[in-house]
Amino acid sequence: MNNTQNQITDLRKSRTQTLTKIVSSKDEYRKYLDFSAKMFKYTFGDSLLIYNQNPDAQAVAGYDDWKRIGRGVRRSPKTIFVLDTKDPNRFNRLYDLSDTYGEPFIFSERYCVDHSKNQPIFHRMTIQKPTTVFLLYNEKPTLV
Repeated sequence: MNNTQNQITDLRKSRTQTLTKIVSSKDEYRKYLDFSAKMFKYTFGDSLLIYNQNPDAQAVAGYDDWKRIGRGVRRSPKTIFVLDTKDPNRFNRLYDLSDTYGEPFIFSERYCVDHSKNQPIFHRMTIQKPTTVFLLYNEKPTLV
């Protein structure tokens, strides 16, 4: 097996181990549910992998997505690996907001918005109730 295949095998094992961990206690399950609410763009399996690699992640995206909204990825970031949903023999690299710099943006329960253009960045969720909005400046959320 080549290095990529080894990494994919490790990711699959990690996903299973994380699932076992989160169902082992009510507290761990609650922590995961709070976390996964922020990762609505990603599949269940991907959110397990993201949680395992960075349980404090606030918003994750690929390099090109961060660049598109005016944020760059810092040198030596903590890369988060997830399996590619279209090709089972590949994986994708994601980066948390804390590993980026640049234009601030608004993060809400509905969607992420490019602060400078007021345009949605990530997929929109349908929510029937009013939502709380957080403004992210200097990577620290402030309730508005």
